[in-house]
Amino acid sequence: MRGLIKYLFSLLLSSAIHGQGTYSAVILDFSNKVSCQGRKLFVGSSITDRDSILIGKNSSVRILEENGIIREVTSSFRLKPNGKENRLRKIFESGESLLVWAKRRVNEGVSRGSSVVDVDLKSPRNTALLESPEWLTWETASHKESFQLFLRCYENDFAKEVKVQGRKYSLDSKQIESGRKYYWQIGDETENLAWFRVLGRNEIINFRNDINFLNDVLGKDTVGISYLLLKTQICLNFELHQDALACIRAVLQRDPENSVANRQLARVYDALNLIDESINSLRLSMKFEN
Repeated sequence: MRGLIKYLFSLLLSSAIHGQGTYSAVILDFSNKVSCQGRKLFVGSSITDRDSILIGKNSSVRILEENGIIREVTSSFRLKPNGKENRLRKIFESGESLLVWAKRRVNEGVSRGSSVVDVDLKSPRNTALLESPEWLTWETASHKESFQLFLRCYENDFAKEVKVQGRKYSLDSKQIESGRKYYWQIGDETENLAWFRVLGRNEIINFRNDINFLNDVLGKDTVGISYLLLKTQICLNFELHQDALACIRAVLQRDPENSVANRQLARVYDALNLIDESINSLRLSMKFEN
């Protein structure tokens, strides 16, 4: 409990430090001893012009500033706003707001558990998509092979009920309108409901513009951990939770103790309504930060 209280306090402090209106940057990589006012830094950690970055002897840190400039620093420093266009601010701020969410979620989720259901809705589950899904899929521990599927959209009065043999259903993409949220469930388990939404044309353009800009800024470094963490944050901004999950898993395969990635994973699990998994990931993030 003491560790949890300490973690909540650190998140409160971080959210206060990383408020809107500050100039910020993200850690791309670093060597040897680097810290920020006593807190541990990770690849993907955010810093602002209010932070003092302490760099030890023979150490260095490479940062990506919100104006798109990458620079390597070998001595202790503070960020200095330069007045140029801050094209990365939206991505950075959404990452900082994740700290606020994590603080609230740990507090809410300590005694909260996931519901036990007979059918596990697999895909698409609580996510936006770049194109219409081909299948709705689910799993069950029972031997049932016949299921009643309900699919509806409250924004255009679309509703469909069909009996399905097996554990997947082929969707007709012509029936799915982009920009609208569709809900689906198996049987009458109303607490076991999933949604999906195909991004609209303008949303897809904005998403691709953000990704292309990130690619331009980082150049060839599109497989590095820092790139994947920033791409994850863009995906989260557009509720592309399945794409975000793929990026996070790629990071954790290489850096399982990355606190930023574990916090992002907790956010995705929460969106997927996998509450126990979300809390576990937040606790791992807490453990690594301490």
